[in-house]
This record gives sequence, C-alpha cells and structure tokens, in this order.
Amino acid sequence: MNKWQDWCSVNDKDRQVLQLALPNIVANLSTPLIGLVDAAVTGHFADASGLAGVALGTAAFNLVYLVFIFLRKGTTGLTAQAHGRGDTEELRALAVRALGLGALLGSLLLAFRDPLRCLVYTWLSAPDPATSAAADLYYNARTIGGPAALAN
Repeated sequence: MNKWQDWCSVNDKDRQVLQLALPNIVANLSTPLIGLVDAAVTGHFADASGLAGVALGTAAFNLVYLVFIFLRKGTTGLTAQAHGRGDTEELRALAVRALGLGALLGSLLLAFRDPLRCLVYTWLSAPDPATSAAADLYYNARTIGGPAALAN
C-alpha cells in the first residue's frame, strides 16, 4: 500500500469511533441548520426586513440556547461510558433524566422568554422597527420549540 492508501484506510477502531461520533456531530449541527434553512426560506420573500429579522432572531435564540449546551455535552460522556459497559439500564436512565431536564429547562425558557428576549436584545439591536418585529416573531416561534430542542 502506498502512503495515501495507508492514510485513508479505516480499521475497526476507527469505525467504532465514527459510530459514536457521527450522531453527536449531526446533533450539534442540527440547531444552526434550522436557522440557516429559515433564512433560506425567508430570503425568497420580497421584504429584506424579514430576512434580517430571521438572522437577528436566530442569533438571539442561539445565544440563549447555547447557555444550555452542557445538557448535551454532559450526557454524551456518561452515555458513552454506559454504552461501553453495555449497561442498557443506565442508558435508559440517562435518556429519561436528559429528556426530563431538557423539557423542564425548555419550559422555563418558554415561560421567561420575554425577559430573556429583552436581555438578549440589549446586545443585539435591530436597525429598524420592521426588523425588530420580525426578529421578535421569529424568536417567539423558536422558543415554543425550546423544550423539544433542549430535550434533543
């Protein structure tokens, strides 16, 4: 084999790592991709303030959402350990705890979305009232899905 084939070859250990890593990579990409798809759809509208509002609302939602990234990151290591031990009972318990905590925190985000929005928009400001209205509408729509997003 030449050096290129040696470098590109995948052994059993590499396959095992990829089997564990790929779902985590896809899960981490899901949140930003939602905002990207929303921006692509909104970009077909005639009004530029709608697209600016989606961009601003995505930034605001991601800022609030990323505070809770510890849910995903903390659960990943524990899940990997339980999976490595073959402990299916612990895997189920971890899933229930993570889903419950994510749903609880997402519900709190939903309940306090107005004060959080005001706090976030002290750092992110809209250039005009139309953009601000579009950003508020988008932010409110995304926070309705907050419990499901955090339970992910």
